[in-house]
Amino acid sequence: MYRIFSIDIPPKEDDIANYRSIRLKSLKTNPEAYGSTYEREIAFTTDQWRSRLDAHDRKTFIAAQTTGSTSITETGSIRGEEPREGIWVATASVITPEMLRKAEIELPASVDETKTAVYALVGMWVDPNHRRKGLGRKLIEALVTAVRETKEDGVRSKLILLEVHDENEGARSLYKSLGFTECPGNTEPGQSWMTLFV
Repeated sequence: MYRIFSIDIPPKEDDIANYRSIRLKSLKTNPEAYGSTYEREIAFTTDQWRSRLDAHDRKTFIAAQTTGSTSITETGSIRGEEPREGIWVATASVITPEMLRKAEIELPASVDETKTAVYALVGMWVDPNHRRKGLGRKLIEALVTAVRETKEDGVRSKLILLEVHDENEGARSLYKSLGFTECPGNTEPGQSWMTLFV
């Protein structure tokens, strides 16, 4: 069985340790998918990992393998003393319009930030041993729901933006099946923007 949930703020110590473990594994397994490196992040202190999770401009979603069947359940956020058993095998994060602006990322010209609240899906990764089981889809669905339910003042629409490697046909097909469409714009060579209005 798999559980899908988001990490609440502030994160618990075991949440930080589990996130560090899955993040480092993802960087080591698929370094081409990230703008960071394993060598850089292995040197992070516990406080640096905590600050990544303990931020209101970022929400991180996790898929954890638990005992039992191969079904997928959604349990919302980790709160209080809810059970945290299971091995973390997939993750995805969404960052807010405020964090995007601070990062000074050059968005596609067709995206109008004055009329649209722009979120970004980042850090999407599924352990190779747990792929093709619907975990990526469930993580993105949970993330989309969270963005849809976020209240924004004075905006007409919300948009989720992501970058995908051109040769990653599996990911591109998944995103398209969830309603993302390709969006022309400046990005890294060999990558493309995809967007979804929610």
